[in-house]
Amino acid sequence: MKTNLMLCDYGCGRESKFHFKNGKYCCERNQALCPESIRKSTGRKKLKIIKRDLPDLCDSGCGKEAKFYFKSVNKWCCSKNRKMCPEVRKTLGHAKGKKNVKISQKLKGKSPWNKGKKKVQVSWSKGLTKEINDSLKKSSNTSMKNKINRLKNPNGSKISMRNYNIISIKIKHKKFFESEDIRSNPNITESVEIQVRCKNPECKNSKENNGWFTPRSSQIHERIRCLKNNNENQKAFFYCSKECKNIFNNYKNLKPKNLNLYIYRNKVYKESEKQIRIYKDKIENIKLRGKYYHIDHIFSISDGFKNCIIPSVVSCYKNLRIISGNKNLIKCAKSEITKEELFSRYSDYLKEN
Repeated sequence: MKTNLMLCDYGCGRESKFHFKNGKYCCERNQALCPESIRKSTGRKKLKIIKRDLPDLCDSGCGKEAKFYFKSVNKWCCSKNRKMCPEVRKTLGHAKGKKNVKISQKLKGKSPWNKGKKKVQVSWSKGLTKEINDSLKKSSNTSMKNKINRLKNPNGSKISMRNYNIISIKIKHKKFFESEDIRSNPNITESVEIQVRCKNPECKNSKENNGWFTPRSSQIHERIRCLKNNNENQKAFFYCSKECKNIFNNYKNLKPKNLNLYIYRNKVYKESEKQIRIYKDKIENIKLRGKYYHIDHIFSISDGFKNCIIPSVVSCYKNLRIISGNKNLIKCAKSEITKEELFSRYSDYLKEN
């Protein structure tokens, strides 16, 4: 009978004996006692604080003779407690002559607001409406304008209309106006809202798909700052979401030949993750998956791409196994089974379902 040995998740290679609340397995009762964690902790070097020589005067700048040394700050002081030094006390607001004034002394000689009044006091705006009172009408109009400005931006943050509009950008930031496509939002009448294009070519808001979106004021500010400092390729491009940013950064480092392989590999990874969730009981040693043990496709992804095999066939759970990270790196893009064996395994998988 085969026994599935559970190895220590912290990388020492010994058999695990204890199961922690965070879901990890360890060879010792405490993580700190594991040989691998001891090896990592002893390798670190702590910075040593070199004690300074005794100066003539206090380091705080009060002008008195220095007597006491404070290790935490690496400074010499005139008194046992640093807060008792006259110069430090000034920064803390406890200097001589300054005392905390009581509220009763501040209000001496002033008459209270409810003097001579009896019974319960009613608020001044009771019974008034914005149609009758002008001050209520003004406050309601300003609050409504703020709500509309929040709804204009889909990202949920306010747009600083005063700082950034098309007229001011044309005059002040010419480089930004020439390098980026900008327009005012046509859906909202009498708006100063700026719209730009997403840098990700696959996004619906990109220039390739003739799309627009409203950025945050901080995004506009950062892009202008980078163009001023001649850092045109240093991030700060316009992205409508974090997903678009991650996708574009991955595409940027790929050549046109590898783009299709990159898309194919992503599809295989997504479908293989679904297979692992559903059939995790049927894959051997699935609990070992982590830093030192990887999931391997027996018939490799690159061979599947070359032979034009559908991603669902390559990502089948019968084509998955768990091996050590070193073996997986050595194997690289090689396949350990033929194309015919892969299709036979996939046909067995279809019969089960």
